Amino acid sequence: MRRSCFLGIDIGSVSVKCVIADENGRIVYDVYSKTKGRPISELLSILETCWKNCPDIDICGIAATGSGKSLAEESLNAETENEIICHAKGTTSLYPEVRTIIEIGGQDSKLILLEHSEETPHRIEIKDFAMNELCAAGTGAFLDEQSCRLGISIEDFASVALEATAPAHIAGRCAVFAKTDMIHLQQKGTPIPEILLGVAYSMARNYLSNLVRGRTLQPVISFQGGTASNRALKKAFCDLLLLNEEDLIAPEHFKTMGAYGAALLAHEKGPSTSISTLAGIITLLSRKQSIRYADHKDSFYPPLCRNADDNAKSLIPSHVDGCEIISREAGVFVGIDIGSVSEKIVAINSHGEILYSDYRYSHGKVLEQLLEMVKEFSDKGFGNNVLGMGVTGSGRYLGAKVLGADLITNEISAQVSGTRHLIPGCDTIIEIGGQDAKLITLEGDTRLDFEMNRLCAAGTGSFLQEHALRLRIDLEHDFSELALRSRSPVRLGNKCTVFMESDLVHYMQKGYPIEDLLAGLSYAVAGNFLDRVAQHKPFGKLISFQGGVAANHAVRSAFESLLKKPVYVSDWHKVIGALGMALLAREAYQRKEYLTSGYKPQTIENIKEVRAFQCAGCSNNCYVRQLSVNGSNVFFGGVCGKYERDSVEEKTRKTMKAEELQHGLASTELLEKIDKLFHESPAVLTEEPVSSIGLPRGLLFYEYYPLWNSFFTRAGFRVIPSQQTTRQLLERGMSRVTAETCLPMKVYYGHVLDLIEKGIDTIFVPEHINIPTWEPGDPSVEHCPYIQSVPEFATTAFGTKIVTQTLSNGYDIDGYETKLTSLAHKLLPEKSFLDTALKPFIQGFKLKECYQQAVEDFKRLREARYALGTKFLESRGRNDTVYVVFGKPYTLYDPELNMHLFKKMRALGMDALPADLIESPTGEEPEPHPEMHWYYNCKMLREAACVNNDPRLFPIILTNYGCGPDPASFRYLQNALMDKPILVIEIDEHTADAGILTRLEAFNDDVMNTSDGGAQVPWPAKGLFPRLRQKGMKKYIYPIFPNTHTSSHRF
Repeated sequence: MRRSCFLGIDIGSVSVKCVIADENGRIVYDVYSKTKGRPISELLSILETCWKNCPDIDICGIAATGSGKSLAEESLNAETENEIICHAKGTTSLYPEVRTIIEIGGQDSKLILLEHSEETPHRIEIKDFAMNELCAAGTGAFLDEQSCRLGISIEDFASVALEATAPAHIAGRCAVFAKTDMIHLQQKGTPIPEILLGVAYSMARNYLSNLVRGRTLQPVISFQGGTASNRALKKAFCDLLLLNEEDLIAPEHFKTMGAYGAALLAHEKGPSTSISTLAGIITLLSRKQSIRYADHKDSFYPPLCRNADDNAKSLIPSHVDGCEIISREAGVFVGIDIGSVSEKIVAINSHGEILYSDYRYSHGKVLEQLLEMVKEFSDKGFGNNVLGMGVTGSGRYLGAKVLGADLITNEISAQVSGTRHLIPGCDTIIEIGGQDAKLITLEGDTRLDFEMNRLCAAGTGSFLQEHALRLRIDLEHDFSELALRSRSPVRLGNKCTVFMESDLVHYMQKGYPIEDLLAGLSYAVAGNFLDRVAQHKPFGKLISFQGGVAANHAVRSAFESLLKKPVYVSDWHKVIGALGMALLAREAYQRKEYLTSGYKPQTIENIKEVRAFQCAGCSNNCYVRQLSVNGSNVFFGGVCGKYERDSVEEKTRKTMKAEELQHGLASTELLEKIDKLFHESPAVLTEEPVSSIGLPRGLLFYEYYPLWNSFFTRAGFRVIPSQQTTRQLLERGMSRVTAETCLPMKVYYGHVLDLIEKGIDTIFVPEHINIPTWEPGDPSVEHCPYIQSVPEFATTAFGTKIVTQTLSNGYDIDGYETKLTSLAHKLLPEKSFLDTALKPFIQGFKLKECYQQAVEDFKRLREARYALGTKFLESRGRNDTVYVVFGKPYTLYDPELNMHLFKKMRALGMDALPADLIESPTGEEPEPHPEMHWYYNCKMLREAACVNNDPRLFPIILTNYGCGPDPASFRYLQNALMDKPILVIEIDEHTADAGILTRLEAFNDDVMNTSDGGAQVPWPAKGLFPRLRQKGMKKYIYPIFPNTHTSSHRF
């Protein structure tokens, strides 16, 4: 006897789900399968399997949901249903006690809040819902990619992760930042279980930040979607939401709940007019499988060109080509490049001829692969004749410690050295590795300019690797061959890896052949590099493409198509950085910078891991590995360097100590003095405080805390600032964020939450519009919209105990006095009837006096700060170099927000000074710019003029991802700094610092190689920002903001 059933189909971004339910709503058959880039083929395979298992079924109705539901609609005439409704329908039918649904699929995630219907109490309705917008960081695809990166199957992810004692910190807002953090942790030797558990927690935090946004989640919570089987992820949600295990359930059919809901909705609509068998549905789908669902509106790139003259495109100098292993006894120089996903080694003789090379993937085991690679090098007979060794790459410090290397250099300098040796006439380098990309332009013997990808890995090797994996394509052997067959390469977005993934899924679901998708990916990588890294800068005549991605002929062809120029690839393209390090080690040896190499071959045999532990010295909770190298302890993995005590660092400390004795005041000592001045208050409580008032340690706290502290203390309050910024505070604050903002705003949430938990009576969150009239500068300029709106953000997220006041100079001569005294007047208690009657008169006068005294305290502090800055600069000689760091005070003076930038610079021997400690000389205040409306950006422009006038000073600009005013004002800052080279460092919540160190080292190299420093330029007679049109003028702009290139025509 045949059974009447209903078919529900859910076609998602990476999987297809099918459920067959009978007339009573019982599930007869359900299945989940990955699409592998071919959703229709996979759906057909599923239905064929279903027919074999259930041959006696008649399908009375079909409903489809998911992002690819239109495919089922076109192929099977299925009804389409909204996936939010389908998930709610399926879940409430099986689990009526559920009040919240957390659904995380392959590329999207959903939050669904349920409640009883007011009209029909027994019925459950959707109260609210949210979906991820564009980012796939908190989805199953992200989990798959990261487990694959670490060489762990997704099935084993949870069991390995749950071996961890605590999760490593990994940024959760963005998949790219998470990858960066993971690589950094691997290179520091953090155990794999800790990293995996950190991935799970970062994914849960991302979900809470992007979807929950402060909402209250009522249990029982149903966790469904493909990721719900991951016990590590379930643990993360329970910990972050403070839930018991029974409050968060994973239903039996967690993978197919959406398809089940679709089947139920098809049942509710009743049988269709044409009842079909599964065999009939399969026949119909087979006929339409070969149809290409292309839209005439789709646009395509030109087909990729298969180069007939591949040999002509490979530049191999004759003195390197075919070189045999000779003169080992004469000694070799070794270069090692420890990158984000691979490790390389090159050995050369004294003539620069390559004698040996090796390239291998690290697979998350950086140290193990390094030791194995060097051991194999030694086994080939080279180990006993090493004259010098240099290490570069993002893992260079780890490698140098373990191997006893003689030289450590950033990868920019290493790439330049190797390229000049192989290709003397090269004027442009495109280098794309596993996680980073670089553009380097050369002119003669000087490095003219360089750019690096700032945070995004969209145009890198890991991006290609992940998509090849998703499409089940062998990257090294099949990718290029298939891509070069394409006749219509699809256009994918080239701005962001997430947008590219979304476009790729879109084309997959429309049925485009795999060749067109791969060719589109090749164009996307090249386009992303040109737009996001090169920023449309001109390319030279001889372009060398190097790095691991250069092996991909399709990507090279895409570059040639977009640039309209030939792009050359050396046979040594994968190891040019390592070659450059070997050459630099040879040069250092010839300059007698060292006499014998610190590398000893027996070192490899005598490296043992002593222990791995989590430091509890501060809130960073760093994972530290202790190795025994030839009997000496080597530590790595910490942020502060508490355990690291090797000879190189000891020499660095001695050198810096000598410089401090010579100069009298070191940069770190200067910052300590500034911090002490900042927190010292001349006001003291003379009697028992009337109440406590909390000040969140964020945003304008770092500017006006001395003023607020002095005023409220004198008024009789106990002033309590929140704790110092920590990673834990940031993560807890992000869970309460109600809208996507910049990082300093997210940190502010954490500080408000900290004060609430401390039980403070009142939390002062001001609405800061302008600066006080007694402050220097234009009183009409305003603070950024986030600073102006922070009370609304905080009140929405927390509500309780928050008091605010609009601080603006637009009310009277000093609006600050009016508003602050008015607020204090309201907060002070009334002790008696007489006190109530006299309060407006006596207290009003007293509060005004308190305010005036606080202003004087604040001005004295500012003068003391300027005095320290002046003393610092006066102690530097004419030939000294000082790096002036521009930024807002809440990033300059918060070590967690600037990733301990000043400590890093000190360790690199870079003398640094915050820009706001430089006072403009009297009478040289520049005219305000009519197009610049933001206070801190105007202030930076005034400071830039002072920097430009002093040839010792070089600017570093510190900013945060998502800051609106900074990109808009950057062109004016460029003009103000005239011919000075500029380094921009952009920071978000990721914690990896390898990219920052590389930029600092490369920038320092360039400045040190600049013979004439900066030109002394007087203040312009009319305005600070003239249009610069001098013939031959070159602008040196290091990693810039995304849209800065749009103003390049001004230069």
